[in-house]
Amino acid sequence: MPLEDRNPDTLNPEEMRELLRRMRQRDQDKVKVKQEMKREKRARSATVVSDDEGSDDDDVTITDQGNRRKRARSSRDPETEVIDLS
Repeated sequence: MPLEDRNPDTLNPEEMRELLRRMRQRDQDKVKVKQEMKREKRARSATVVSDDEGSDDDDVTITDQGNRRKRARSSRDPETEVIDLS
């Protein structure tokens, strides 16, 4: 039976250390995966740049545009309509 599935109260000190080592390693692996996912997300491309110097190639280069989020309208926006329901 794996250490992870056993009752912690029944583990001897050596088994407890091994379980702790495994848990720490698993946590470190999660952090590495999250960091890699962030790197890949940043590397995703948003802009298409075509190299069109008379060549017949259909090659397209993708470059990063950065984070583009829509700005939420504030209540002070002149286009915001207020309706009084009282």
